[in-house]
Amino acid sequence: MATKTHFWNAVLVALSAVNLAAVWFAAGPGEGWHATVHAALALGFGLWAQARMRLQVRIGPKLSDEEDARLDRIERAIESVALEVERIGEMERFAQKILAARAAELEPRAAKPESAPARTATPP
Repeated sequence: MATKTHFWNAVLVALSAVNLAAVWFAAGPGEGWHATVHAALALGFGLWAQARMRLQVRIGPKLSDEEDARLDRIERAIESVALEVERIGEMERFAQKILAARAAELEPRAAKPESAPARTATPP
């Protein structure tokens, strides 16, 4: 989990550096607004990265590799349980659909009374 935080902090620092370099390229042809936008982006990404790094220090001690691995196993177990619950729900919906179809099929037969064969009157 800590590697994700380090990755995104590195991405923010890289974005800040790229925008800082882009200020020089944008200022060369005399595009003041373009250079200003890149400077603002470099400052914004830099401050964001700094705030994330400070927050990471304040959060507390990092998890050990063993604890991190254990949390990953728990997360995988919860995901597999969620998948099984979804499968059970799908089976239940399928069974309800079949039962409803059979009930609908049997209702017309039960609703119609059996009519007796028509008798023809024969003269005596």
